[in-house]
Amino acid sequence: SDRKAYVNSLFASGKEMVLTDLMKLIRDKDFDVRREAIYIAGKQNVKELLPDICECLNIPQLSKDAYYALKSFGTGAFEALTTHYFRSTGNTYVRTLLIRLFRETKDISANAFLLPRLWSVHRDLRKEALTGLLGCDFKPSEEEKDKLIQEIQEVIGFLTWNIAAT
Repeated sequence: SDRKAYVNSLFASGKEMVLTDLMKLIRDKDFDVRREAIYIAGKQNVKELLPDICECLNIPQLSKDAYYALKSFGTGAFEALTTHYFRSTGNTYVRTLLIRLFRETKDISANAFLLPRLWSVHRDLRKEALTGLLGCDFKPSEEEKDKLIQEIQEVIGFLTWNIAAT
């Protein structure tokens, strides 16, 4: 399309794109134009567009592009990722992607986000969070150890009760 060619020519020119132009392009109806805008925002590290890129995780045609653009921001995207996580209630696919983004940074600062996800209702979210904590060399504090032990004891009690009931 003409708009996609326009986006590519702007990026190829090497000039800094104007934020308002990128905002318009990332909200365009054409998925190819949006994909290019997501790529440029990630490549040029345009943090102002993080919420818009997070929204693209909800769109199947753009989620992969949005994922890799967000990954390129590293820990700089944590605030936007956290906000979008809480806005994505009920969407386990997007929430799994967001947890995976935290996990893949392998940064110790991701632990504060990942630890509470261990108590998620959804098994896939818990698995991603646990994998992330292990990858970030998580070392629980005494309070966190006590909470984890209590949770493990509750699970064992629940399993024992279910086995005894059958």
